[in-house]
Amino acid sequence: MNSRGWTPPSRQELADELRIKESKLKDILEKARLEGKVVRVKADMYCARNRWKTLKKLVRSTLGQKRRCSRQTFKRSPGLSRKYLSYAALEYLDEIKLTIRTEDKRVLRSQ
Repeated sequence: MNSRGWTPPSRQELADELRIKESKLKDILEKARLEGKVVRVKADMYCARNRWKTLKKLVRSTLGQKRRCSRQTFKRSPGLSRKYLSYAALEYLDEIKLTIRTEDKRVLRSQ
């Protein structure tokens, strides 16, 4: 886990860290996405697929125990407590239909 916690870097942040042009990184990330190596969390945010598998497992476990969780509850959950879980990450989990937002809480969707 890096200092960002569960917040993936933007393309520009990652390009700056890698010291390459954002346009070149965009092409690399898109190819990696098509190969299944990364997921696109939102338009300019990508993250390694294995991190998302871990996140999904933690979210399933937390919701399996508590049923409904706010963002604050996720932050206090084992495995998520030391770092923050970004809105982008939670929205992505809703988008892939792992969770659904009801008011200010998330629930696990029926599989």
